[in-house]
Amino acid sequence: MPPPVRLVSAGALVNNAGGFVTMFLTVILAMRNISATKIAVALIISSAFAVTGAWLGGMLLSRMPGKRVISLSMIGSALFTLALIPTAPYLVTLAVVCLIALCNRAYTPAATTLVGSSSRPDQRLQMYSFFQLAYNIGAVVGPAIAGFLLTRSLTVLLLIDAVTSIAFALVAMRLPGDERPADSRPADGEHTRDSVRRDRRYLLFCVAAALVAAAYAQRGGALPLAFHDRRYSLELLGYLFSGNAIAVVLFQLPLSFLTRKLDIRLTLALGAAAIGGGYGLLLADFSKPLLVASTALWTAGEMAYAPAAPTAATMMSSSRTHGTYQGVLYAARTAGQTLGPALGVLAYSAGGSVVWCGCGVIGIVTAGLFLTTVRPAPAAERTVTAPAAEGARD
Repeated sequence: MPPPVRLVSAGALVNNAGGFVTMFLTVILAMRNISATKIAVALIISSAFAVTGAWLGGMLLSRMPGKRVISLSMIGSALFTLALIPTAPYLVTLAVVCLIALCNRAYTPAATTLVGSSSRPDQRLQMYSFFQLAYNIGAVVGPAIAGFLLTRSLTVLLLIDAVTSIAFALVAMRLPGDERPADSRPADGEHTRDSVRRDRRYLLFCVAAALVAAAYAQRGGALPLAFHDRRYSLELLGYLFSGNAIAVVLFQLPLSFLTRKLDIRLTLALGAAAIGGGYGLLLADFSKPLLVASTALWTAGEMAYAPAAPTAATMMSSSRTHGTYQGVLYAARTAGQTLGPALGVLAYSAGGSVVWCGCGVIGIVTAGLFLTTVRPAPAAERTVTAPAAEGARD
């Protein structure tokens, strides 16, 4: 495994395990006696900043090395998290929360670009699976720690969040610098932005990624609402989500050893179809056995799709545009993740079958888009520098 992949994965694990503000923003604001309406406004605006952060992180990679983007974003996250400790007027709190959201998303394109550029083309899917594994372990550990701290000291919780961000910044400083050949660097940032705007296939790919993210996000939108309306025990919902988390942690990396043999387009299409189809199954019935089958199907789709999307973004870009392409991809996915629950609840209010049918349609449409839009860039193979290739043989 290339050393940069190990480092950036370790940093993502630590940072995600301590990303308490992102995980429990609603609870943190409620503990400050902020009204539900103002909390909703904060969530909407901070979501817009999160999308902007993912895009900005990709743009910055055309001007500075990935290690510097990660360090700056994590230092910014730590400083703004510390600024959240003292009680402040609502508008000040809102501004701080939005800046935290922006910084917490800005590092992702740099991290995924480093994973892709440090790996051989035939091992990228597995390296992205490993990075996703580290990220998911942090997501599993974090809520348990936060749940313990929230009942004791909000100040300590925010301090630990800031410390984990600083830890990631320190890890990033050990990453290799910008080792791209001189002729692969853009003359200016505008060139890389224009290359994305002109790449219609990639823009369609990102639209499909946003739609898949919106469908998957129904686990936090229409699905809990349907449980509530049918008076199902929320314990069952918790068990299903726990099963999803355990399955992803245990099986996503082994699954990548199988899916690496497939055409990346097929892997993306199967993953998207499984995510959309998993929710589409609920058109037949909302019985408990079908809920288990539905969760199993969209979990399998998540395991196949999640590492394949950044792999495809690396394949479709050249060495000088990896960061920009990853930034646009993560901006699209963040938009889908943040808007998906609200759109799902809106569709559910029009009729339960509307949202499940919509997810099924998304699965079919996006599968077709992935099969037709994903193509390698002419210079996509010029990504592994000599030091990175050396590390890949370790």
